[in-house]
Amino acid sequence: MKYEPLSSARVLRRLYDEVEAQVIRDQVSTLKVVSQSLALRKHYGFALTAPYIDTKLSAVQVMTAHKSKGLEFSVVFIPHLKDGNWGGKKNRNTFNIPIARHQFDAEVADDDEKRLLYVAMTRAKQELLLSSSATNIEGKDSLPSRLYDFIDETTTQIVDTTASENDFSVLTVVSDNQTKPDVDRELILKLVSDRGFSATSLNNYLKNPWQFIYRNVLRIPEVQPLHMQFGTVVHNVLQSITSYHTKNKTWPKDTAIKEWLEVQLRRLPVSNVEYTELHTKGMTIIFSYLTHLDKTLPEQTKEEVSIRVMLPTGLPDLPEIPLTGKLDRIDFSSDGTALRVVDYKTGKPKTRNYIEGKTANADGEYKRQLVFYALLLSLYDDDRYKCREGVLSFVEPALSGAVKEESFLITDEEVAELKQEIIDTILDIKAGTFLVDLELAKASDYASLAVQIVERNSKQS
Repeated sequence: MKYEPLSSARVLRRLYDEVEAQVIRDQVSTLKVVSQSLALRKHYGFALTAPYIDTKLSAVQVMTAHKSKGLEFSVVFIPHLKDGNWGGKKNRNTFNIPIARHQFDAEVADDDEKRLLYVAMTRAKQELLLSSSATNIEGKDSLPSRLYDFIDETTTQIVDTTASENDFSVLTVVSDNQTKPDVDRELILKLVSDRGFSATSLNNYLKNPWQFIYRNVLRIPEVQPLHMQFGTVVHNVLQSITSYHTKNKTWPKDTAIKEWLEVQLRRLPVSNVEYTELHTKGMTIIFSYLTHLDKTLPEQTKEEVSIRVMLPTGLPDLPEIPLTGKLDRIDFSSDGTALRVVDYKTGKPKTRNYIEGKTANADGEYKRQLVFYALLLSLYDDDRYKCREGVLSFVEPALSGAVKEESFLITDEEVAELKQEIIDTILDIKAGTFLVDLELAKASDYASLAVQIVERNSKQS
């Protein structure tokens, strides 16, 4: 170190990296084991695992993101951009304080990391290179940082460097190249012809074609928001209640309902505080709704009815298309014929004008869902199920405490109109009309859904 400090520092650094790797990978804990390992490598002529750090005039300056503040460089490399290094860090808790406001907020921590990453990225004047690796030093799989989501993907160029000798293994080069969404129209048409439409997927397409592509064609995984998870819990408990009533001609005991609710809630990835709040809310809503069921529920019902039918289209290359649906409840008369389809809604009660799409902030998707169910049943091969009454039952009581329901008698004209709307949608997909519409609009407008999905996943992961 006295006579060749630079060369000796490189050797020392390489030795340090080698020892660190043994500690992490092999759980080595004593100098004796390290010494034996190095002696064994020397005996058999094996090189060290840690790379040798060469020194050239073109060498880079290495510093932390914090140290880079206020500096600028022509080229900036940010290596090891993986989850755990940047975002998603596990924090050590020595003990838990049972107060909600003291709970660790991972979202706030990730925001701090995101700001720091932004600082590091903006040090580059001409070129910025971000890198990650498929595995870590232990050979385990690693994931790219979740913070990478905030980089605009329309201004990135993916570079494959698997076989490259570039030590940085560049994953992404940020450039000014703009790319347009590349959608395979034939693939979409094939998937639609195989899967068909549900009320939800049709509503998604009519609302925004990109929403349909992301959720129903590509099926990008989403973490449901908490209110939707709670809605599923309430649906499942109501299914158990009505099934019990149909089978036993009486209502289940309160303790059984409470147990069903708790079983469903325990399946949710929620904190103790959230569990308590949802438990209280669920008990209030379900027992209030039970009073309503006691007055309106017929002796015979069928819950969670899954239906798949084929809709004739009249199109030469796609003569029929599947339609699918999962109906919350069908009520039957004493002679076994269907009276009405009941769809539970766990949000706040909506007005009739909102349901029909007659208000400024509504698109009629609630009413379209009921018409879709009527179309399903009209194509079903069992005549006992052919009913035209659809009921939206809002489980959460109104301010007055009463349960609100809106009933609709679906007409032949409404069913025929929806059938034509489905056929027109298929023609749009086949012709690529919706893709032309997308290209005329700003890509960022249609990418917003993907951003919302990513943000929601990271918030609730």
